[in-house]
Amino acid sequence: MLRDITACWDRIAMGRRTEILGRLRVQMCAILSSVLIFPLLLIVTYNGSISVWKKVLVTVTFILPELIQFAMISFYLIMILMIVALLKNIEEEITILDLINNTTVGVRSGMSLFKIKNVYVKTLKMKRRVVAALQAPLLVTMAVTFHELEGLPHMICHGRVYVQSFSLNNTIELSLWSFMQLLKISELF
Repeated sequence: MLRDITACWDRIAMGRRTEILGRLRVQMCAILSSVLIFPLLLIVTYNGSISVWKKVLVTVTFILPELIQFAMISFYLIMILMIVALLKNIEEEITILDLINNTTVGVRSGMSLFKIKNVYVKTLKMKRRVVAALQAPLLVTMAVTFHELEGLPHMICHGRVYVQSFSLNNTIELSLWSFMQLLKISELF
């Protein structure tokens, strides 16, 4: 799939490539910077007075699956952003063709309308493949995320009101987990 994206990218005109790639880099940096919350979560989780085995259990059962979900969401978003960049390049190429048809000055185009159509069809096929490949994992991730967004605030409220041994560390940890779920939702929508 990456070979198809690069092949389509190479066929399209050089118009605004650097501008499109610059926006793409900014969006990718924003997506990948969300992973910086994991060290904070590890510090808060390990700061509590829990045994070593419980720390290992929390890491393997909760933190590792979250990290895998963030990696999958980041991969999905990067692939979609690459496809969007291809579509922006196609739009730029069509603008160039429109300039050629509307002016008498000799503006030279790198692609014909037939070639643009072929690149567009390949781009849509790639989009369908990305969505089909990651549709089920994204659905499971969103179901888990909504379930945790409903359960974690309830746990915080119940712990602060009814449990005497519920510490500030527990509140911060559960709040971080809630923030991570909101971060996943904001990345996907």
